[in-house]
Amino acid sequence: MSSKRAVADAILAKSPMRVHLDPRRNGVVVPEHYQTHPSLILELGRSLHVPIPDLVVNDVGVSGTLTFGGEPFHCVVPWGAVFGLVDPEGLGQTWKEDIPADLPSTPLPERHETECSFCGKNRKDVAYLVAAERASICNECVLAARATRSIFETLRSWFFVEPEEPALPAKPASAYRGGSVTACSFCRLERHEVLGGPNARICRSCVKLAYDVLLDAGALR
Repeated sequence: MSSKRAVADAILAKSPMRVHLDPRRNGVVVPEHYQTHPSLILELGRSLHVPIPDLVVNDVGVSGTLTFGGEPFHCVVPWGAVFGLVDPEGLGQTWKEDIPADLPSTPLPERHETECSFCGKNRKDVAYLVAAERASICNECVLAARATRSIFETLRSWFFVEPEEPALPAKPASAYRGGSVTACSFCRLERHEVLGGPNARICRSCVKLAYDVLLDAGALR
């Protein structure tokens, strides 16, 4: 596993790092609701908006306290569970022998990890980029998406707890990013209200989640 540590050390010496892992492997410690997924991406770094003061990279693997939905959680990832390490530009290394056999074969959208799927701006030109498996949205588009809500919806959110938006039954796939035109590119669920961009869609629930991520990261202060 020394090659993985060498790649990790090289990336972290100059930038944050995205760790692609199989959270089901032995020794992995992540929040429970991620433990059954075939893959998980964690962003680690020594100078992130939300610091990881206990970040450790050694011959066994990587560990540190990350934030999930505003809640801290100490993660442990042995090298045997890692199948990819990349920098913000998508450069790094993949270990094909460690890629989960049941990982979905649908290719990721081109440049999605380095460009906003809605406005096309590079992550270097925006304050923050919230990336999901198939799409990304920058801090500017998150604020714009929130601004599209009606006055009534905004007032309602101030005085009432908004219920989770129910998902609709799945629809046949179309050529639009491998899903129907009403499916959210972030949660992949059919939604009543979906905002569309040139390369992705996002539902109201995911707009709120992205906004919370930006708050946690200090990108809106």
